[in-house]
Amino acid sequence: MQISFKTISSTGKREQNEDAFLTIEEAGIFIVCDGVGGSNKGEIASNKTCDSIKNYFKDFDSETISISEIKKSIIQSEDFLTEYVNENPESEGMATTLSFLKLSEQKSIIAHIGDSRVYHIREGKILFQTQDHSLVNELVASGFIKPEEAKSHPKKNVITKAIQGNGENAEPDFYETKDLQVNDYFLLCTDGILESIDNAFIEANFISTQNLTDLANTVFEQCDAKSNDNFTAVFIKLIEIKPENLKSKSWFSFLNIFS
Repeated sequence: MQISFKTISSTGKREQNEDAFLTIEEAGIFIVCDGVGGSNKGEIASNKTCDSIKNYFKDFDSETISISEIKKSIIQSEDFLTEYVNENPESEGMATTLSFLKLSEQKSIIAHIGDSRVYHIREGKILFQTQDHSLVNELVASGFIKPEEAKSHPKKNVITKAIQGNGENAEPDFYETKDLQVNDYFLLCTDGILESIDNAFIEANFISTQNLTDLANTVFEQCDAKSNDNFTAVFIKLIEIKPENLKSKSWFSFLNIFS
């Protein structure tokens, strides 16, 4: 598989950037995290989570990275944060979201915790997007508020699941698909991106003729002008896939992986 990718990250209108991202192109791993906790705690949580996962996979062959190993890498990062909090009590309360993509010739694997998202897009059609672990998403799902009310809800930034150093392991949602085609896009992003672009923007701009650098620049300009929060994104475009992979297609499946 041959891919092209671009990244953007900015403080937005905040004083510091608590987002972090990780790209391990040779392993097909891409990660975006959004730290929470304030006073540098969020920045520590997001960056240490990326560092821990990078260290976990440093000796892996790309094709051997499974859902089980991804889950283990996330548990290790949570244990790492717990150890850090135990040694630095002032960091208690820090946490981070996680959006994780693993690409291979055979399939893609997506894992997520919190409200940072992963999208799979083909010619302006959103084939898949993760569902936020957030209070407003639960309120929408239960019918207490309408989807259009979610963006302006006073508790729109309250997440219900995160990686955090409290000695507990958050259960990620996992998805996988073998339906990969040339010119498909994947987008990993923090909620600061979603302050400035919506699904209509994605459908209009994530098309095969779009230059990836131009696309990243357009999104950056939008967010730089409109987003109040930090904003971070990884843009990935599939350039070439081995022919045998194109013959095997299946739609996304939702997987709950428990210890």
